[in-house]
Amino acid sequence: DTGRQWIWPYENAHFSYLYTTSFHWSMAQMTLGAVELMPSNSAERLFNIVMLLLGLLFSSTLVSSLSATLIGYQMQKRELRDNMRLLRQYLRERGVDSQLALQVKKQVGNRAYITQRIPEEKVLALTLLAPSLRADLRLDIFKVHLRSHPLLRLWSNVSLATVRDLTGNLSDFRFMHTARDELFAAGAEATAAYYLIEGKMKYREEPDTSVLRVRRETEVWEGSWLCEAALWTDWIHVGTAVAVSPCSIMVVDADKLMQTAAKNRDIAQITLQYCLVYHQCVQKAGPPRSSWPNDLNVAETDWPDIVTAMESNMRITIGLDALSQLSALPSWKGTNELEQLRKEILDGTSVVLWNAADKRPERFVCVTALRIERDQDEDVFLTQIAKRDEGTPHSTSAAVELPGSL
Repeated sequence: DTGRQWIWPYENAHFSYLYTTSFHWSMAQMTLGAVELMPSNSAERLFNIVMLLLGLLFSSTLVSSLSATLIGYQMQKRELRDNMRLLRQYLRERGVDSQLALQVKKQVGNRAYITQRIPEEKVLALTLLAPSLRADLRLDIFKVHLRSHPLLRLWSNVSLATVRDLTGNLSDFRFMHTARDELFAAGAEATAAYYLIEGKMKYREEPDTSVLRVRRETEVWEGSWLCEAALWTDWIHVGTAVAVSPCSIMVVDADKLMQTAAKNRDIAQITLQYCLVYHQCVQKAGPPRSSWPNDLNVAETDWPDIVTAMESNMRITIGLDALSQLSALPSWKGTNELEQLRKEILDGTSVVLWNAADKRPERFVCVTALRIERDQDEDVFLTQIAKRDEGTPHSTSAAVELPGSL
């Protein structure tokens, strides 16, 4: 409407001047600054007004965001300073040794800057979930770790609802953010087992708190269970577990585990058998038969050793569970070998277990070796060495008796 445009005075200007002038004008719209480039008609002035409004919105948003960030940073720093001031006052009032006080302040200062994992209780949004959905969420989080234990994997195959109840009773993961953090100490009462999800730990046994004559250290890698004996016995920690790197650990409380197992009859029976056999292994462990038990290992408590020591009906239940997983494989469906294996399980002639690591079954057969020797100078004698189990065909038990001993 004026017949002029604001770019006419710059038609013959150098490219670098045009670029810097355009950049200057763009910055002026965002920061509400002044620039000598003025609109020459109504359309240009309207465009300039719109750009100034957008610049006002952008600058106010930017300023408020930066202000909030700086205030939050200052408040965080202030909280840390207040905590350190209270710590120094506490150490001074208690008369703590200067060297020890220095170590305490140094460790607190270092850990204050470590990024902490978010525990479940701090996620307030989870309180809005329905109980059933929250139970499914916890099941999905814990299930993969619980299934690393063969007994708990059997739980999930027999009754997933029971495992859901167990995950609802489990506490959240325990995080050890720095090296030299202790998970448990020697001589303390053990009430839970631990599963190392990630990280590395060191297990240390001292002569003062164990039967060893010299100090022994064992490295513990992720995927390891610690202090399983606490689930099945009254256990006192033999050694001390210390973090070597930041660790994430799942804690399984012994009392809550047994309370959950009691809710399902089949799981309760299998767990009770497992507990009895494990307890017997703890009692038998020790020289010269094996090494002394500790928080990492108890002799003859591997899954095959415990299952083969269970009652026959428990072995059949566990074997049929492994067989159900085997029958799901396409190469085994409807085969004669599968039916033969089922017959052996029901007859008690073999035990079949599922190897979760290799995703294949393992067949175990119990063999009793007996050797009878007679001195050549003595007469021949007759003795009973075994008897057939009633109600279980093809199954015998060792029973050595001399004639007339009954």
